Amino acid sequence: MKITAITATQQQSPAAKTKASDDFASVLAQHTQAPAAAQPPMPPAVLGIQAALAQETERTVMKQLTALMDQWDAYASSVEQADLKQGHAILSAIHHNLAAVKETASAAPNLDARLHEMVNELEVLGAAEEIKFNRGDYL
Repeated sequence: MKITAITATQQQSPAAKTKASDDFASVLAQHTQAPAAAQPPMPPAVLGIQAALAQETERTVMKQLTALMDQWDAYASSVEQADLKQGHAILSAIHHNLAAVKETASAAPNLDARLHEMVNELEVLGAAEEIKFNRGDYL
């Protein structure tokens, strides 16, 4: 079977293609520049307050994560010593404190992405440990 018809897009000249890409570039530039021009710049005092609040929130999250890591150490030692009652209590406290950290971290959208990753990893670790504990892996 032989194809003899040439479609309209194949027949366009290079000048027509360049004009189309120039049109797209101008429309893209208009849309990307319009919102920035519409918003007035923030005064330096407001930017300073926002930066201070972000740093305070980051410190709070770091303190909470440090406390969580200490609880994980306590949990590991209680499971190692076969003190399952204490281990279960510590695991419940970890879940409670992890929820508080997640709430604090989600309230700060400018928080460092690595801290969000740590919170997510600790949440996964907590869920996995709870499943293992309830399944009886430490009996």
